[in-house]
Amino acid sequence: MAIVTPMNFARYIPVFSPKDRRLQSIEAVATELCTSRAFVRLCLATGCPSDHGFLSAAGLLEWLFDHSHTVRLAAGLAPLAAIAGTESAAFQRLRMANALFTLFDFSESRASSPEEKGQLRELHRRLEFALERC
Repeated sequence: MAIVTPMNFARYIPVFSPKDRRLQSIEAVATELCTSRAFVRLCLATGCPSDHGFLSAAGLLEWLFDHSHTVRLAAGLAPLAAIAGTESAAFQRLRMANALFTLFDFSESRASSPEEKGQLRELHRRLEFALERC
């Protein structure tokens, strides 16, 4: 088992800018994250905190890191493999990756364009490849 030091653990904690943390409308967050308003609304409906309907892109992603399973269930997406019990640094990478897989899978399930579906599958494949290299 690898020893996790503050230095290598911090490598997997995203750093968001003040711009990422500004409160915005659902539409603005969807645009910033290159996702649909439906995805942002689904996150809100499944418990993502907001301030009277306003939220930040960083806040949504941080919430999604810990609640992607809830969003997947509500969206009718297949569950991802459990990550509980994995080594600390790997756990951090996997929870962030699962959030992105959830965003990609939701978008692919709603896309009507074969080209867009293919692009989303390619993003999914690249993220899987990147995880294998870590």
